Amino acid sequence: MTNGRFEYRKVPKHWKWVTLSRYWEAVPIIGQEVGSPPYLHLTKNGILLISKGYAWDGASGPAWDTKSCIRGSCIHDALYQLLRLGLLPMEHKSAADLVYRRDCLEDGMHPSRAWWHWKAVDRYGHRALGA
Repeated sequence: MTNGRFEYRKVPKHWKWVTLSRYWEAVPIIGQEVGSPPYLHLTKNGILLISKGYAWDGASGPAWDTKSCIRGSCIHDALYQLLRLGLLPMEHKSAADLVYRRDCLEDGMHPSRAWWHWKAVDRYGHRALGA
């Protein structure tokens, strides 16, 4: 469940992408109310709110950014930011990784490519979390 269209654009400096409007999406992390003002908020019923202007770096590692992974990489980076800041327990890493795969598939990524993307974050994502 989402609030509709995910709007973003490429940016020239440190980050690759920035959101152009507010966006929300249901994620399977329930019972935690956390935020990283001013850009991120996760409600107790599992709604991740991302404000306009949130910047992220897209797909990591050897993966390349395509339309089918941009939204997923944004949601994944937002959830990892909450994990990295200690606002969510590390036990939610797997849920964040599965959300990335789900979003990539919803946005048209071939299932085998989505599996490889998921496998990479599942296996190596702890590096981005400092864990």
